[in-house]
Amino acid sequence: RMMADAIANILLGKDHIEDHNHTYGSWVTTTYPGCENGTQQRVCSVCTAAERREAAGTGHTYSNGICTGCGAEEPKPEGPVLDETLSFYTKALVLDSYIGAQFIVNPYATGYDKVYLEVVVGEDTYIYDETVMPGYYVFTHGVAPKNMGVEMQVTIRAEKDGVEYTGNTEIWSVKGGIMDMLAKYYDKRNDTAKDAARCRLLVDMLYYGAAAQERFNTAGNGLVTDGLDEKYVALKTPPEATITEVNTTAPKTADEMYQYSLGLEDAVNLQFIFQLSVADTSRYTVKVTYGDEVYEYGSKDFTDMGLAGFAIVVFDKLGAKAMRDEVKVQLYKDGAPVSAEYTASIAGTASTMLTGKNAALIKTMMVYGDSAYSYLNIK
Repeated sequence: RMMADAIANILLGKDHIEDHNHTYGSWVTTTYPGCENGTQQRVCSVCTAAERREAAGTGHTYSNGICTGCGAEEPKPEGPVLDETLSFYTKALVLDSYIGAQFIVNPYATGYDKVYLEVVVGEDTYIYDETVMPGYYVFTHGVAPKNMGVEMQVTIRAEKDGVEYTGNTEIWSVKGGIMDMLAKYYDKRNDTAKDAARCRLLVDMLYYGAAAQERFNTAGNGLVTDGLDEKYVALKTPPEATITEVNTTAPKTADEMYQYSLGLEDAVNLQFIFQLSVADTSRYTVKVTYGDEVYEYGSKDFTDMGLAGFAIVVFDKLGAKAMRDEVKVQLYKDGAPVSAEYTASIAGTASTMLTGKNAALIKTMMVYGDSAYSYLNIK
C-alpha cells in the first residue's frame, strides 16, 4: 500500500498533494516598478502555488508628448476629444450674394494647429478649412434654394499635435435661420427702413425657396412657406418684379454666341454657350468683364454638357443683389477676339424664360433679387 501511494505521488506530481492551507513566503519583486506598475509574487512552500500582485509605479509624466521618466510616447486618444470651447459664437444667413449659412466660431477656441467646419446634409459631408474672415474662424456653406428647409448637422472640429478635437454637433437650416431673424426684427421693422427691408427680403427669400422646391420636386416634407404666420405673409412683396425683355438673339454661327441660359437649380448663374469652328477647345478662351474685373475662362474651365463643338462657360459672380447688373462677354481664339462682344444679365436672360416650367421660379427669383438689392442699398 505504501509503495502504491509513493508511485502515485511521483506520477501525479503536485496535483495529488492532499488539500492544505498554503504557506506563502515573502513577497518577491519580479518586475521593478518605474513609470508603469511592476509585479511581485510569493510562493507556497508546500505546493509551489504562486500569488501575484502589482507594485505601484509612479505613473508617466508627459511633456510635449514624451514621458520625462522613461521616454515613452504619450498615447493618442481613440476618437476625437470633446472640447466645448469649439462652439458657435453665432450662425447667420448670407444675404448679399447667394443663399448660404455663415458660421462664426467661439473666439475662445484658440491654440489649435487647425480648425475646420464639418457640414453633413443627408449622406453628403462637406469640409471647410478656409476662413472667409482673416483673424477669425468664419466658414460659409452655400445652400441651393430648393434645399432651404433641409436640416444640416454642423460640427466644429480641430487638430493639435496630431490629436483630433470636436465640439458638439448642432442642427440648423436656412429656413430656421430665416425664422429666427424674422422673430428678432419683426417688431423693429417700423423703427428703420433697413429693418423693414430686411424682413421683406427674408420673406421673399422663403417664397423663392418654395418656388424652387416646386420646380425641382423637393417639397416631400412640405414647402418652406407652409404654416408661415400671416403677419409674415403680409410682408411679401406684392407685385411681381418687372423684367425688361432684352434681345439675346445670337447669330448661331461658328465662333459666335449660340445661346444664353440660366442655371437655376443649385445657384443662380449665367451660362454662355459658344459654337466653335474647330474641335480643339484649347485654342479658345472666353473673357467676361464685370465692372473693373475681367474673368478669363480657358478650355479647362469649360463645362461639359455633352455638346461637342461648343464652349460652355458658367459665370457665377452675379449674386442676388446683382441680378440686373450687366456683363460683357466675348470669345477669343489663339489670343484674338473672334466673336462679337455680347451684353448679358440675369434679368435679361430671365426675360426669355418666362413661359413653361421655369416661369414661376424665375418671377419669384427676381422678386427676391430686387429685395436683396433694396435691402443692401439702404444705409
